[in-house]
Amino acid sequence: MNYLEDIFTAENKTLSMNRIEWWLLKYEKEFKNVDKIESAKHIFLDNDGTVLRLPPTLKPNQNNKFLDLFNALDKLSNFYKFEEYFGQQMKEYDKIKTSKLELRNWLTKNEKLGADKFVCFLLDYLDYDEEDKVEHLSIFVLSAPEMDILVNRADFKNTIKFLKTFNEIYWNDEKIAKKN
Repeated sequence: MNYLEDIFTAENKTLSMNRIEWWLLKYEKEFKNVDKIESAKHIFLDNDGTVLRLPPTLKPNQNNKFLDLFNALDKLSNFYKFEEYFGQQMKEYDKIKTSKLELRNWLTKNEKLGADKFVCFLLDYLDYDEEDKVEHLSIFVLSAPEMDILVNRADFKNTIKFLKTFNEIYWNDEKIAKKN
Protein backbone atom coordinates (compact mmCIF):
# COMPACT_ATOMS: atom_id res chain seq x y z
CA MET A 1 0.00 0.00 0.00
CA ASN A 2 1.53 3.32 -1.11
CA TYR A 3 -0.78 5.49 0.90
CA LEU A 4 2.05 7.51 2.47
CA GLU A 5 3.76 8.11 -0.85
CA ASP A 6 0.48 9.34 -2.30
CA ILE A 7 -0.20 11.93 0.35
CA PHE A 8 3.25 13.40 0.78
CA THR A 9 5.26 14.89 -2.03
CA ALA A 10 9.03 15.11 -1.91
CA GLU A 11 9.04 18.87 -2.29
CA ASN A 12 6.33 19.68 0.24
CA LYS A 13 5.69 18.02 3.60
CA THR A 14 2.92 20.49 4.52
CA LEU A 15 -0.40 19.21 3.25
CA SER A 16 -3.27 21.22 1.85
CA MET A 17 -6.87 20.28 2.54
CA ASN A 18 -7.35 19.76 -1.21
CA ARG A 19 -4.67 17.07 -1.15
CA ILE A 20 -6.09 15.49 1.99
CA GLU A 21 -9.60 15.34 0.57
CA TRP A 22 -8.27 13.86 -2.69
CA TRP A 23 -6.39 11.24 -0.66
CA LEU A 24 -9.47 10.40 1.44
CA LEU A 25 -11.52 9.85 -1.72
CA LYS A 26 -8.80 7.76 -3.32
CA TYR A 27 -8.42 5.47 -0.29
CA GLU A 28 -12.03 5.32 0.90
CA LYS A 29 -12.68 1.86 -0.54
CA GLU A 30 -9.33 0.58 0.72
CA PHE A 31 -10.14 1.98 4.16
CA LYS A 32 -13.44 0.09 4.29
CA ASN A 33 -11.75 -3.18 3.26
CA VAL A 34 -8.87 -2.85 5.73
CA ASP A 35 -11.26 -1.79 8.49
CA LYS A 36 -13.37 -4.89 7.89
CA ILE A 37 -10.28 -7.13 8.05
CA GLU A 38 -8.87 -5.50 11.19
CA SER A 39 -12.26 -5.42 12.92
CA ALA A 40 -12.55 -9.18 12.52
CA LYS A 41 -9.29 -9.72 14.39
CA HIS A 42 -9.07 -10.14 18.15
CA ILE A 43 -12.67 -11.32 18.47
CA PHE A 44 -13.33 -13.88 21.16
CA LEU A 45 -16.32 -15.67 22.62
CA ASP A 46 -16.77 -15.38 26.36
CA ASN A 47 -17.94 -18.40 28.37
CA ASP A 48 -21.49 -17.06 28.32
CA GLY A 49 -21.45 -16.68 24.53
CA THR A 50 -20.86 -12.92 24.54
CA VAL A 51 -18.72 -11.70 21.65
CA LEU A 52 -15.76 -9.62 22.80
CA ARG A 53 -13.38 -7.59 20.69
CA LEU A 54 -10.14 -7.03 22.56
CA PRO A 55 -7.59 -4.41 21.59
CA PRO A 56 -4.44 -5.69 19.90
CA THR A 57 -1.53 -6.20 22.27
CA LEU A 58 1.24 -6.11 19.69
CA LYS A 59 2.83 -3.13 18.01
CA PRO A 60 0.56 -1.52 15.42
CA ASN A 61 0.94 -2.98 11.96
CA GLN A 62 0.74 -1.08 8.66
CA ASN A 63 -3.01 -1.62 8.50
CA ASN A 64 -3.48 -0.05 11.95
CA LYS A 65 -1.35 2.93 10.93
CA PHE A 66 -3.33 3.35 7.71
CA LEU A 67 -6.67 3.19 9.56
CA ASP A 68 -5.55 5.68 12.21
CA LEU A 69 -4.15 8.06 9.58
CA PHE A 70 -7.34 7.85 7.55
CA ASN A 71 -9.49 8.50 10.64
CA ALA A 72 -7.34 11.45 11.74
CA LEU A 73 -7.48 13.07 8.31
CA ASP A 74 -11.18 12.34 7.94
CA LYS A 75 -11.85 14.03 11.29
CA LEU A 76 -9.93 17.09 10.11
CA SER A 77 -11.84 17.03 6.81
CA ASN A 78 -15.10 17.13 8.75
CA PHE A 79 -13.87 20.18 10.65
CA TYR A 80 -12.87 21.79 7.36
CA LYS A 81 -16.49 21.71 6.20
CA PHE A 82 -17.16 24.60 8.60
CA GLU A 83 -14.44 26.89 7.20
CA GLU A 84 -16.81 28.88 4.98
CA TYR A 85 -19.39 29.16 7.76
CA PHE A 86 -16.78 30.52 10.16
CA GLY A 87 -15.75 33.09 7.55
CA GLN A 88 -19.37 34.25 7.36
CA GLN A 89 -19.61 34.35 11.15
CA MET A 90 -16.51 36.55 11.41
CA LYS A 91 -18.04 39.02 8.93
CA GLU A 92 -21.17 39.06 11.05
CA TYR A 93 -19.08 39.50 14.21
CA ASP A 94 -17.33 42.53 12.72
CA LYS A 95 -20.73 44.17 12.19
CA ILE A 96 -22.13 43.43 15.66
CA LYS A 97 -19.12 43.42 17.99
CA THR A 98 -20.06 46.71 19.66
CA SER A 99 -23.56 45.56 20.66
CA LYS A 100 -23.67 43.38 23.78
CA LEU A 101 -27.12 42.06 22.96
CA GLU A 102 -26.26 41.11 19.38
CA LEU A 103 -22.96 39.65 20.53
CA ARG A 104 -24.77 37.53 23.12
CA ASN A 105 -27.12 36.29 20.37
CA TRP A 106 -24.09 35.53 18.16
CA LEU A 107 -22.52 33.50 20.98
CA THR A 108 -25.75 31.62 21.58
CA LYS A 109 -26.11 30.83 17.88
CA ASN A 110 -22.53 29.49 17.73
CA GLU A 111 -22.34 27.91 21.18
CA LYS A 112 -22.84 24.33 19.97
CA LEU A 113 -19.89 24.67 17.59
CA GLY A 114 -17.55 26.87 19.64
CA ALA A 115 -18.07 25.35 23.08
CA ASP A 116 -18.77 21.76 22.05
CA LYS A 117 -17.82 20.46 18.61
CA PHE A 118 -14.70 22.65 18.23
CA VAL A 119 -13.84 23.11 21.92
CA CYS A 120 -10.54 21.18 21.62
CA PHE A 121 -9.65 22.13 18.04
CA LEU A 122 -6.95 24.67 18.90
CA LEU A 123 -5.41 22.34 21.48
CA ASP A 124 -5.58 19.29 19.25
CA TYR A 125 -4.05 20.89 16.18
CA LEU A 126 -2.12 23.99 17.27
CA ASP A 127 -0.74 23.02 20.68
CA TYR A 128 3.03 22.84 20.32
CA ASP A 129 5.70 22.41 22.98
CA GLU A 130 7.39 25.58 21.80
CA GLU A 131 5.04 28.50 21.20
CA ASP A 132 7.25 30.16 18.58
CA LYS A 133 7.03 27.08 16.34
CA VAL A 134 3.25 27.25 15.91
CA GLU A 135 2.61 27.68 12.24
CA HIS A 136 0.65 24.84 10.68
CA LEU A 137 -1.85 22.37 12.08
CA SER A 138 -0.18 19.28 13.48
CA ILE A 139 -1.90 15.92 13.05
CA PHE A 140 -1.21 13.23 15.64
CA VAL A 141 -1.63 9.59 14.61
CA LEU A 142 -1.78 7.40 17.70
CA SER A 143 -0.35 4.25 16.13
CA ALA A 144 2.36 6.20 14.30
CA PRO A 145 3.57 9.11 16.46
CA GLU A 146 6.69 9.24 14.31
CA MET A 147 4.63 10.66 11.44
CA ASP A 148 5.17 14.39 11.30
CA ILE A 149 2.04 15.58 9.53
CA LEU A 150 1.45 19.28 9.06
CA VAL A 151 -1.55 20.87 7.37
CA ASN A 152 -1.45 24.35 5.90
CA ARG A 153 -2.74 26.79 8.50
CA ALA A 154 -4.17 29.07 5.80
CA ASP A 155 -6.75 26.39 4.97
CA PHE A 156 -8.23 26.94 8.46
CA LYS A 157 -7.73 30.70 8.81
CA ASN A 158 -11.46 31.37 9.36
CA THR A 159 -11.81 28.51 11.84
CA ILE A 160 -8.82 29.67 13.86
CA LYS A 161 -9.92 33.32 13.85
CA PHE A 162 -13.48 32.37 14.81
CA LEU A 163 -12.38 30.08 17.65
CA LYS A 164 -9.96 32.61 19.11
CA THR A 165 -12.66 35.29 19.02
CA PHE A 166 -15.40 33.00 20.32
CA ASN A 167 -13.22 31.61 23.12
CA GLU A 168 -12.09 35.03 24.27
CA ILE A 169 -15.67 36.24 24.63
CA TYR A 170 -17.38 33.01 25.70
CA TRP A 171 -14.90 31.91 28.35
CA ASN A 172 -13.57 35.29 29.54
CA ASP A 173 -16.25 37.97 29.21
CA GLU A 174 -18.92 37.17 31.79
CA LYS A 175 -20.86 40.37 31.07
CA ILE A 176 -21.63 39.19 27.55
CA ALA A 177 -21.51 35.42 27.80
CA LYS A 178 -24.05 34.92 30.59
CA LYS A 179 -23.76 31.16 30.97
CA ASN A 180 -26.44 29.39 32.98
